[in-house]
Amino acid sequence: MSIINNYQPIPAVLERIANGYASQRKFAYNLLPLYQAEVARDSYKVAKFGKDFLKTEDFRRASGAEPKRVKDNIEGWADIATYRYTVESAVDRGDMVTAEDVVKAGLLASERRLTRAYERLFNSIEVEQVKAVSDAAQYPSGNTSTPTGNNAWSHESSDPVAQIQKARQAVKSKTGFYPNKMVISDPVWQVLRRKDNLLAHMPMTSLKTGLTPEDFGKICQIDSVIIADNMVNTGQQLDFTWSKNVILAYVPDTIYTLDEPVFGITIRAPLGYNAMRSYYDDRTTSDVVAIDERIGWSVVNYEAGYLFKNVIS
Repeated sequence: MSIINNYQPIPAVLERIANGYASQRKFAYNLLPLYQAEVARDSYKVAKFGKDFLKTEDFRRASGAEPKRVKDNIEGWADIATYRYTVESAVDRGDMVTAEDVVKAGLLASERRLTRAYERLFNSIEVEQVKAVSDAAQYPSGNTSTPTGNNAWSHESSDPVAQIQKARQAVKSKTGFYPNKMVISDPVWQVLRRKDNLLAHMPMTSLKTGLTPEDFGKICQIDSVIIADNMVNTGQQLDFTWSKNVILAYVPDTIYTLDEPVFGITIRAPLGYNAMRSYYDDRTTSDVVAIDERIGWSVVNYEAGYLFKNVIS
């Protein structure tokens, strides 16, 4: 008896999950935004930062002389490999026999299980991404800090805003751009939002409610402040994925092409016809939906970011 019989296209509702789940907001996308590639490849080339765009040019030319051409802000290219991930959901037909509508019940079960499988896949990828953006050894000199003692952000006299201003200048001096995104882990945010010397910048109404991310962004001159409160099951307990860290980075609001300078990126190859399939597994009497994803990601330009490590005690 065969294990796999009768490959078929997957139902439309499950195809929508496959096509749409990756686009749902993940905290890491704020630093490594999702780029939906149009062509599937084993690897993609992404631009590294350069400083040529800051140079001046004399565009005047004499009659018959060749014109000056605009140069991209590209120093080189980083190769980002994609990896194959297979997401499956299986529904045992035996579990559906008591349902009033067997087909509908099976489809709903497949929908729930496929969504759960995608959640685990992208949560796992995000944990890997957080490790990469939190690796102090990868950042250039002057782009990391571990505040301690009176400088720890949990200390009543510390000045996180002054530290963030220095971080902004560090990124600006290396790239020509100020960081426009700041991801703050939730344990850190719970300290900051009630910190007296930060509330002093705000109207009296904020004394009762605490700072909002928008308030903090205005104080620090950061366009977007994101509070990362997701957690990971380490096997023995739940831990905050972003630990006690804060990361600033320059990230364009929209990634149109891979030759745009960016702190990092997540690339998803398009789902081809053969990437989505359903079949019946004789061995387990189950209807199976399987989807092959090709995803790659990397921090391309660490100089475009700044890492504050373990900012609270």
